[in-house]
Amino acid sequence: MSKQSDRAIRAMTDDGAFRVIAVRMTDTVAEAIRIQGATGTDAVLFGELMVANVLTRETMSPAHRTQASIRDGYGGQLFADSHPGGLTRGVRTPPNTGEHLRVDEGSLLKCVRVLYSGELHESITQMPPSGDVSEAFMGYMKISEQVASFIRVCCVMEAGQVRACGGFIVQLLP
Repeated sequence: MSKQSDRAIRAMTDDGAFRVIAVRMTDTVAEAIRIQGATGTDAVLFGELMVANVLTRETMSPAHRTQASIRDGYGGQLFADSHPGGLTRGVRTPPNTGEHLRVDEGSLLKCVRVLYSGELHESITQMPPSGDVSEAFMGYMKISEQVASFIRVCCVMEAGQVRACGGFIVQLLP
């Protein structure tokens, strides 16, 4: 069996009413998780954050770098950085109180991207109590970008290894 490579696929309806972008990031996320030593729920959150950040770059700022982070209220942080040339990387900082981040009402999602004018746009929103990264990014798109979006990201772990990681975004366009 040949090894698949990570990639993004873009599509738009003929009438320009909506666009879809899907990404496969299994290899990139597996390597980032290995390097950062993320395990359990942190590994899943880290992978999903990396995928959501790439989807954000692909839709809102394809020619520029984007960054996203999840911070818990206990000193823990997951950080993802996506460049237009395809480089995606991340950093995991464990919380002061234990091994894994605790996503609760004190947790924040921060997204930073370059606007077409060249200015930096920074948005900070509260993570949903469920800790769902897809839900958090849908909220970010609605509140900060005013773009109706359906986002689904997933990182599937099996025996401590990334089995599959990817996601998609569907956006209604004006």
